[in-house]
Amino acid sequence: MVFICFFSNADPSFFEMFELDFIEGNAPIALGVSPLELASLRYYYKDLRDGAFAVGAPTDHVREVAGVEPEDFESTVRRYVHNPSLIHPVVKVGSKLEAIRFLGRMLATRPADVDAWERDRGYPLLKDPVFAYDSAEWRATAERQQLNLLAETYSAARAAE
Repeated sequence: MVFICFFSNADPSFFEMFELDFIEGNAPIALGVSPLELASLRYYYKDLRDGAFAVGAPTDHVREVAGVEPEDFESTVRRYVHNPSLIHPVVKVGSKLEAIRFLGRMLATRPADVDAWERDRGYPLLKDPVFAYDSAEWRATAERQQLNLLAETYSAARAAE
């Protein structure tokens, strides 16, 4: 669900609306978004809404992990606008008739019960999770622009440089 990154500077009320209408609504199911994607998205969304991706930004993590310079924002937007299926395979530019058909399909689709889906698969139920932005340890490494994947491996690699 890459398109969410385009709204990272949006008014907080946008995120409240987005959380209720998209993550818990029937539109994603009508679009073909799987319950797995919705289950993952709701945790990612919380970190995005709280500003976790702005802490210590910008970083060199893309260069460090992938070995290439990151793509600039305008190029990313142009790529997704020209090929919306990169966002999700079923997203496309369509006609008004297709939009009306989708509206009908959406209205006839039941919303996903992501909690039940996770329970049925034995996912751990997170009663009081600590998200990245709320973790003092995570914020400290992010503010230092330290890539916080495997601390021991990362520290050893940095020491060897």
